[in-house]
Amino acid sequence: MSICTHGNKSHEACEPCDHVTLDSLSVITPDDGKPSFPITPAQRDALNRKFVQDPDGSESFETFCARARPTICMDSAIAIRWCSMWLAIETDGHTHS
Repeated sequence: MSICTHGNKSHEACEPCDHVTLDSLSVITPDDGKPSFPITPAQRDALNRKFVQDPDGSESFETFCARARPTICMDSAIAIRWCSMWLAIETDGHTHS
């Protein structure tokens, strides 16, 4: 069982919150409002493609993007839970599960 950044034991139980500022291309943590990690324009475009394909319960693109998380040892790729799987989005926008 994983623990999300809000402290919930299940990502499904986590209420979406608005962590994203699309102007600065970074994901914002809900605690202090400071950027937690940058995203590239290609990653933002990939997130938008997935959101349009299936918002997976998100009411807005911003709440969808709020699910994105940084990765460890993956060269600045981001990860997002989407349609019951985890996707990695590389800095060039390449998306894979």
